Amino acid sequence: MAKFFHVIQLNNARQAAGVNMSQINLFNTKTTPLVILAEGCFGEENTKIISALVRYGNWPIVAGLDSTRAGKTSKEILGYGVDFPIVSSIEEAMKYNPAAMLIGIAVQGGELPYEWRQIILNAIDNGLDIINGLHFFLNEDEEISKKAEEKGKILWDVREPLLPNRVCKNLPRPSKPKVVLTVGSDCSCGKMFTTLELEKTIKKSLFLATGQTGILISGSGIPLDRIIGDFMAGAAEHLVHSNLNENLDWLLVEGQGSLIHPSFSGVTMALMHGCAPDAMILCHTASRKYLKKFDIPIPSMNRLVEVYETAMGFIKPARVVGISLNCFDLDDDATDRILKETEDMTGLPTVEPLKTGVERLYESLVEELD
Repeated sequence: MAKFFHVIQLNNARQAAGVNMSQINLFNTKTTPLVILAEGCFGEENTKIISALVRYGNWPIVAGLDSTRAGKTSKEILGYGVDFPIVSSIEEAMKYNPAAMLIGIAVQGGELPYEWRQIILNAIDNGLDIINGLHFFLNEDEEISKKAEEKGKILWDVREPLLPNRVCKNLPRPSKPKVVLTVGSDCSCGKMFTTLELEKTIKKSLFLATGQTGILISGSGIPLDRIIGDFMAGAAEHLVHSNLNENLDWLLVEGQGSLIHPSFSGVTMALMHGCAPDAMILCHTASRKYLKKFDIPIPSMNRLVEVYETAMGFIKPARVVGISLNCFDLDDDATDRILKETEDMTGLPTVEPLKTGVERLYESLVEELD
């Protein structure tokens, strides 16, 4: 199903003007009021996109849609961030004047829950554009795309790659800005949060998004996990080189997946080779002992450091210079204890980005690269 006319016209105009389509946001993230769809799951693990937007995004979020939590507020459920009401229906959400609805889940496989289809159709009928970060593309769904065309509404499939296919060429780079990549022990272990915290801490730095949530936060980036395998590293290389700027000291690349994960190791290796980092930060969920969805034990931090440095060394040697632990489910005492144990074991500065900040990671980067 072809995209409806005004999105085609918008994209064609941008391409004709020479705009890099890998770094396009169809909406102004500061002026587009959002309602976030999270029916039956607001605040649960598969809605980390909501947590990220609440912590780091610029979108004005006016409501969340989850009939099972209606009457509560976002801060009651999440415990942080801006406060907005949770409502039970699109009709109730319209009282808060949203302009678009964001599908607020990110799940393995990326399928759209069947029961959400009618909610999306109702949202379009009520005049809302739809923003979708799933692998399931709304523009390829006949019923939803037809409804959007009839109503003149935009369907933005954030994960749709809009850049030409490129293979990685291992292009040379100037010595400045330095490129830092977050890598992980697993998927969903804090790579994006760590990278965003580094951007908040480091002057003259730029966060480079490589996944749908990062793109929604920063307004630009590449949906690396939707790019054809042969061209993933080339897309990562292009992302870095298109953002080289003498006014920047640091490019901070959002990591994806894990080299030891059976499902997502390919995207990790492509990202490492494509962006060719000068240094890496290793991220890990402190309480996690096995890979998500697998009965595979996670190796020690020392072993993971060795794995990443070895894999990178064949292309462009880069050291792991610090460790970021996600301790969301640990109290302060347990967090302090695991931070010290990890630092003693590895000899690397170890932080919990949302509890301790990332200043020590920055100090380590400066010591290593500056």
